[in-house]
Amino acid sequence: MDCINKSLEGKKKYKLFNRKNTSIFIGLLIFPFLIFAQTVQSDCSNAIPICNDSGSNGTVGGFGVDDFNGASVSGCLGPGGGPSGTVESNSAWYTFTAAADGQFGFDIIPINLSEDWDFGLYGPFEETTGNCGNISTQPPVRCNYSGASGQTGIGIGGSAYSPWLDVIAGETYILMINNFSNTNTGFVLSFAGDVINDPTTDGLDCSVVNTDSYCDGEEINLDATTPNASYYVWSENGDVLAETGPILSGILATETEYNVEVFDANNTSINEESFIIGVISVNAGIGDNIDLCSSEAPLDLFTILGGNPDTGGTWSPILTSGTGVFDPEVDVLGAYTYTVESGDCIDEAIVNVNVETRVDAGANAIVEYCSTGTPVDLFDELGGTPATGGVWSPTLTSGTGVFDPSTDISGTYTYTLPGTSICPETSSFVDVTVTVSPDAGEDNLVLICSTGTPIDLFSELLGTPDSGGTWSPTLTSGTGIFDPMTDSAGIYTYTIVNGDCSDESIIDVTIENRPDAGTNGTIEFCSNEVPFDLFDALEGTPETGGVWTPTLSSGTGIFDPSIDLQGDYTYTLQGTSICPGSSSIVSVLVDVEPNAGEDNSISLCKTDAAIDLFTVLNGTPDTGGVWTPELIAGDGIFDPAIENAGDYTYTVSTAGKCAEVSAVVSISLSEAPIITNIDIQDFSENNILTIEVEGIVSETPFGIGDYVYSYDGVNFESDNVFENVPPGTYDIIVRDLNGCQFDAIQRNVMIVGAPRFFTPNNDSRNDTWHIINAEKFPNAMIHIYDRFGKIMTKLYPNSDGWNGYYNGHKMPSGDYWYNFVATDAEGNLVSRKGHFSLISREY
Repeated sequence: MDCINKSLEGKKKYKLFNRKNTSIFIGLLIFPFLIFAQTVQSDCSNAIPICNDSGSNGTVGGFGVDDFNGASVSGCLGPGGGPSGTVESNSAWYTFTAAADGQFGFDIIPINLSEDWDFGLYGPFEETTGNCGNISTQPPVRCNYSGASGQTGIGIGGSAYSPWLDVIAGETYILMINNFSNTNTGFVLSFAGDVINDPTTDGLDCSVVNTDSYCDGEEINLDATTPNASYYVWSENGDVLAETGPILSGILATETEYNVEVFDANNTSINEESFIIGVISVNAGIGDNIDLCSSEAPLDLFTILGGNPDTGGTWSPILTSGTGVFDPEVDVLGAYTYTVESGDCIDEAIVNVNVETRVDAGANAIVEYCSTGTPVDLFDELGGTPATGGVWSPTLTSGTGVFDPSTDISGTYTYTLPGTSICPETSSFVDVTVTVSPDAGEDNLVLICSTGTPIDLFSELLGTPDSGGTWSPTLTSGTGIFDPMTDSAGIYTYTIVNGDCSDESIIDVTIENRPDAGTNGTIEFCSNEVPFDLFDALEGTPETGGVWTPTLSSGTGIFDPSIDLQGDYTYTLQGTSICPGSSSIVSVLVDVEPNAGEDNSISLCKTDAAIDLFTVLNGTPDTGGVWTPELIAGDGIFDPAIENAGDYTYTVSTAGKCAEVSAVVSISLSEAPIITNIDIQDFSENNILTIEVEGIVSETPFGIGDYVYSYDGVNFESDNVFENVPPGTYDIIVRDLNGCQFDAIQRNVMIVGAPRFFTPNNDSRNDTWHIINAEKFPNAMIHIYDRFGKIMTKLYPNSDGWNGYYNGHKMPSGDYWYNFVATDAEGNLVSRKGHFSLISREY
């Protein structure tokens, strides 16, 4: 609603707006503007937006929060009597925005003219809100802090007024009215200046005022309290009312004109004004029920309401359109409430929407069938999610929805589902085109030789095939020409297409490989090589099963270099009804094998004369060969005195395929041995005899040869060390097994030792006990003890030995001990102790 301050028929009429249950204070003074009472706000953040005259309907008490952030001065304003010297004490805050350019002022009229009222006007601000933060940091553009009682303001007159203020449309200002004392009765505020008095403009911008209006039929009070008034005459639509006081209470807000005439104590009319009460009437209309089909077009639910509803209301729950348009396809059925509001006035109406889902016949389809195709259910061709139970037209030969391309004709076939009382029938169609199938002919088998000429596969098809088709897999020719030299055997498919119709036939190609005799080959043999299959000498990939000419001695293809003659041999494979035969030639060359003789071996003494190794070879070797390793004397001459034993190879080489041949003469060398030392470890449990020799020619330890050793002249061993040698006297013999100085070397040795037992029974065998070869130690002394340590006897190297008696008494069988003490040839002490057994044997 707009604020209206305009004259009607010479009298001032005003449209009144206020919040519910708030009195409207009407001041009838000499000023040409109506003044409305407003609820006082003591903080800047809650400043009341105004676009017409206003005032307080009672005292102004306190200041809420300190809007000056502890400051005691703001422009001309000093401490306002509040705690701690704050600018505010009992404040009322307003804000307004200029709607035109020009001179602006206002008048603050205390209800009690003896009261002191001050003010501060702040601005201008570019924004209509959010300006309170600037109050404490910038001085007011106009203010009053005179300390005098009575009226004050801007531009109207008197010393208590500040100069007029020039304003520009769109500027916003904040006004703080403050009462210095804590006792006050309120004030009225009216505006003046050319921007206010010009009837062609609205001085203040009412669009920034957020006010509530009265709802139609709401109870309100009119307060016309006027200074110096004695009584009031109220009338409604020209009819005088009984009320004579300043307040007309309990009236209903309707589009009614009220008039009040104010008289002073002298019954003089001091003012007469007419007022029209502003009434806000809201009408949401009358609710209704509506049935919709899900396929219907969106519907504005507003059109369903009865009773001339107001536009501009809201619907809940919110529709997908964001407006009142209900789309049956996306919105859900249910109750939708239409609400109309104006200020605090609200009216509602409900539309109950029922949505019936329309049966779905699916989406249209366009199909193409081949005349030879299988029957198809047209229902399956429809798009979307069609429901079953529909009827097809025109009728198909099947009597159902099955289309048979061989009997039914091209055309449009419609599928229809019946409707209901709410939803109409639905239908969709399938546009069918039947295409005549082409003829690809009939299948065939083709047999061709691998070396045959190319053929056109199309000419091999049976029946009457249509031309213009394609072959797969693709042939190397890029057409239907099959080349057995480059294309592979297999199935080749001929496909011909007419629209969506096609037909296929196949040619199954079998390639018979021409017999492959390979390609000509050449081979060279040595006469000593093993028989060879000439087939393996052919080049390429020859096949088996052919015949060789001339005939070989083997009767097959086996060539024996020792029998068959060199020359050209032809290999031939027979042909078939499809492929001709083939042949190839192997040229054979035979080389004669050389003869190196046969292996032999020979043993020589280092003292033997030189020999020619060629004469040692067996067989009939060819001359002109080479000996390896090379001999010092050269030309195959072997000198035992200077050459080494080993294998000497005689090699004969020749040109051609024959490999070189060789024979080996294995030579072993020996020399007579010389005994250089005999080491004897005797008089022990294990007598050891070690024989050391060297070669008579080489003078090297153990010489060159195969030597055997013996200490008894009977048993010869290759080992030169003998263990467990019994005590006794021996002749050492060393032989060369190769016959160099055989049995030529001997040496006599003595092994000293103690017998382990004796049998003193006078049988001439072991009748006495003595150290064997004791004479090797001429100064030796031997004592014999019984087991109690009693000396049985004392022996010397040349004595006969102990006979087993002690003092003429034969001693019993048992163990006895000996102690041998002597010095050797070098003067070293030799001492031995041991035991032996006396065994009594009677025969």
